[in-house]
Amino acid sequence: MDVNAGQRDMVLTIGTLRLSVVYAGMVSDESGGRRCQYRYMVESTDPEAPGAYSNDDLFAGVGDPVDAERAMRALSSYLSAAGEAFGLRFAYPGREFENKRMFPEWVDEAAYQNAEELATLALNDEELIPDETTPPHHERYISVVFHQGDDAEETLRILDEQGLQAALEHLARWDFGDETEYAAEANGYVYDAPPTGDADREYTDGEYVMSYSHAFGHVGLVRKVEKPASGVDMPETTLQQRSPRRSSSDRSAWTTPAEPHLPPGLEPPGR
Repeated sequence: MDVNAGQRDMVLTIGTLRLSVVYAGMVSDESGGRRCQYRYMVESTDPEAPGAYSNDDLFAGVGDPVDAERAMRALSSYLSAAGEAFGLRFAYPGREFENKRMFPEWVDEAAYQNAEELATLALNDEELIPDETTPPHHERYISVVFHQGDDAEETLRILDEQGLQAALEHLARWDFGDETEYAAEANGYVYDAPPTGDADREYTDGEYVMSYSHAFGHVGLVRKVEKPASGVDMPETTLQQRSPRRSSSDRSAWTTPAEPHLPPGLEPPGR
C-alpha cells in the first residue's frame, strides 16, 4: 500500500544549504507496519566550504501519509537541532549534548551557520516554495532472484501449468524490499535495463520484469526502482543500513534507528 499520494520529491535552498528529499518507497518495520521512507541530501553551496552528504534514514510513522513537504520540514528541523548542538559545544566545552552525531560534523557546522534561515523555516507554516529544479530520476533495475538448471525447474513448471502471473508471483517471494536493494547494489546486480538474452522472453507486471528461457533452463526477476540523477547519488554513505523501528509514543511520528532525542514524537537520523 503506497500511502504517499502527494509530491514525492523537493529541492529547497536555505541560506547556503541546498536540501533535497526524494521518496524512496514503503518499508516494513520490526512490528510489521508499513511506513514511508525518504532519501535526502544536504549540500553546501558555500564556495569556501563545499560538501554533500546523503542518507536514506528518514522514515514516517506507521501508515502515515507523508509528502515531500513534510519530509523537508522534518529534515530542516533535524538540521536546526544539530546546528544548535554544535553551537552549545563551544559555549559549554567538555559537555555532551543531545542531537550530536545525527550528521557529519561539517553538516552540523553548516546548519549552525544557517541557524536563522532554518529557524525561520521551522516557524513558517505557509506552503513551501521549492526550487524550480527538482531531482530528476532515471529508471534502474535491481535483481531480485535468478534461477537456472535444477533451481529453475519449479518456476518453469508453475509457468507452464499456471501461467506467467503465477510464476512471477512465485519469484516475488524472494523480494525483501530494502534488503534486496542493498544486496543487489552491494553485489553489482543493478542494471539500466532488464538483463535479458536473445533467446529470453519477458513478462512485465507493474515494477517487476520476469525473463525466462525454456531452452536454456533459466528464469529471473528484476524490480524497477527510481534513482535520483543528481550530481551525487543518493544515498552515498558507508553507514550501516538499519530498518526503522516504531515509536512507542506516537505512531505517526518521524522515526529512525537512532536513540530518541529532540522534542517528543521526533527521533533524528542516525549517524
